[in-house]
Formats: sequence, C-alpha cells, structure tokens
Amino acid sequence: MLSAQPTSQNIIQGESVAYAINLTRSNYVEPVDLVILSITPSQIGFLSETTSDSSLGIDAYFNPDPVVDDSSELIVQTSPSTPEGTYLITISGTEVIQPATVTVTVLPPTYTLTVTPKKSLADGSLRTASTGKPTEYSMAEVKVTRTPATPGSMISLSANRISNSGGHIEDKHTGTPPVGGFNQASGTTDINGVFRAMYTAPATSGEISISANSEDKEIGSKDVLVKVSGLVPLASGTNYRLTGGTVAHPSGDDQTGINHYGTPETVTHLQAIAAAYEEMFYPGPIIIPAQSRLKFNDMSLPYGGKFEVVSNSSAPVPWNASSHNEHRIGINCDVSSSNVPRDRRTELVNIFINNGSPRFLDETSSSNHWHLRFE
Repeated sequence: MLSAQPTSQNIIQGESVAYAINLTRSNYVEPVDLVILSITPSQIGFLSETTSDSSLGIDAYFNPDPVVDDSSELIVQTSPSTPEGTYLITISGTEVIQPATVTVTVLPPTYTLTVTPKKSLADGSLRTASTGKPTEYSMAEVKVTRTPATPGSMISLSANRISNSGGHIEDKHTGTPPVGGFNQASGTTDINGVFRAMYTAPATSGEISISANSEDKEIGSKDVLVKVSGLVPLASGTNYRLTGGTVAHPSGDDQTGINHYGTPETVTHLQAIAAAYEEMFYPGPIIIPAQSRLKFNDMSLPYGGKFEVVSNSSAPVPWNASSHNEHRIGINCDVSSSNVPRDRRTELVNIFINNGSPRFLDETSSSNHWHLRFE
C-alpha cells in the first residue's frame, strides 16, 4: 500500500513542493517502481515514473525510484504559467493494489507595491518639480516586492493623472497630461524578489496614480499627491474683486476660485493693499463702487505648480502652455490696471512697495496688469 504525507499542499506558480511517499509491503520484497497514473484536471493519463504536462506547466517525478527501503519523495514542479487551481495527482507502483492520491493547489505569487517619497513634505506628498525645493522633495522610490522572492520576474510601471485634480479641469486641456516619469519604467526583480525605480513628479500639481504590472497581471496602484504645501484661498472681499477665471481654471467675480490661492503672507498683503487703496481714494463713509475695486487676477492654483494659460479664456489650454511660469508657489498675483485711473497709479505702486511687493513687474503696457511678487 502507498501513502503520502501530507496529502495536500499549496504552491506558488513557478515553485516546487515535495510529498513523502511511504510503502507498506505485504510479501513483495523486490524494489518497487513508482508511476504517476494521472494529473487532473488535465485529464491526461500517464503510466510513467516521471511526467510533464506541457499544457499545465507541471513536472512530477519520484526520488528515489525504484523504492528499495520503502520511502521516496514525489516532487511536483510548476512553472510561472501553470494555471491557478487544485490538481489531483494519482500515483501507484509495482504490485501496488490501491493507488494513492495527493492534491496540490497552485496559487499566484503576491506582489506588494510601495511608493516612498525621498524627502516628503509634512503631509507625505511630493513637491511639484522646479518650485524652489531641492529635487529630492519631488522624488519617490517605487518598489515592487514579489513573495516568494524570485529573481527575473518582469515588472512594468506606469503613471496616470487623476482627472480634475490640482485645480486643472481635465477636459478643458489639450495634449498629453503631465504625469512625471521613472528612471526605469520596466525591469526584472533581483535575487531578493525586488524591483526598484525612482519616480520624479511633474511641474504640474495634482494626483498621480502609479501602477505596476507583472507579466500580464495587474499588481495594483498607489496614488501620490503632487503639490506645493501651505497655500490658502483668497476669499472674496468688499474692496476687491477676484477675476481671471478660465474654462481650464474657473473662477468668478466676488467668489473664491481655484485660481486665487497663495501663501498666508500673500493673502494678508493683498488684503492690506486693497484696504490701503480704498482708504486713500475712498476715505471715511465713502463706499468704493464695485467697478472701482482692485481686480485681483491669477495667483496660484490650490496645490500650486505650473499654471498654464492662453489669451482666450474660453478656449482649451494646452498642457504644455508656458505662460504664468512664476505663479507656482503662491507668492504672485496679477493686479489689473484696466480700472485704475492713470492719476492713481503712482500712489498704487507705492502701496505695492509698502505692502510686501517691492520687486513687482509693471506690465500695464503689454498685459494691462502689475505682476506682484511677495518674496
């Protein structure tokens, strides 16, 4: 009689497993040749000491064979392509009346995806590229770990932008969305079953989904927030107006829009500028008319980063538009000159200088605004 221990085992695709085979004899004393009768669910019958089912990617054999001292091992070797599932293996041998069976359950390997910022911001996010922080703040290690550890597994990485994040309306843009990049987007696991790559964030803020695949199987994804930390909205006020909204970065008069974010210091300075302008030209009980209030145009987006614009506010914006390069970290605001009389502009410029923006740019002749810098 043949018996096997254990009678059932789990195995990861591409690995092998052993069963202890014991022979209980009655009168037969000669060496016993062991055979594999079948492996199901393949439904392929065998009468062999070793067998290989190429349709399943399974090899099975005995060691030693024939059996002299009443014990042997059944070795079952799978391949990475062996289909998942439970297989019944029937074995027998010379003068064996009752065959024995074992089962092997083939499972896929497990993969773990981690994304670890090289130097993270306070909330664990990445900094948008080229916005005043060292490069390390815009980088993260992407690691895929295979269990059990096996070298040579093919890994591929990809990055995709999560729609309408970071203050960018996706369907109001044209071209390829910026997603950052990897120093290597594919490769194989090392001897420890690990594949590593470095990811660098784009200059455009938003949420990025980093995905990993092995062969043709999806491993999973991790979302990474790319931003400039600490920006706050400039709320609506009674002595200024919020303007400059576009279809790609909407806003509106007298309401907080996604194009009016800045550092707390910037917001404080802008409110002080509006108050000083009102006090100088509409003192005491005089109420500043809505049409005469300072118009605060674009500042930064909610998460900062590249702020792409075109001259036509109702037209879709190319992702690679290069204007507004300075409006990335919450220290800029364009103040419209369209409703500021010329005889007031010298006084207004002095207000800028005295309220945090001595290095403003006068672009009134070319773009009808002053470009303020609160550095």
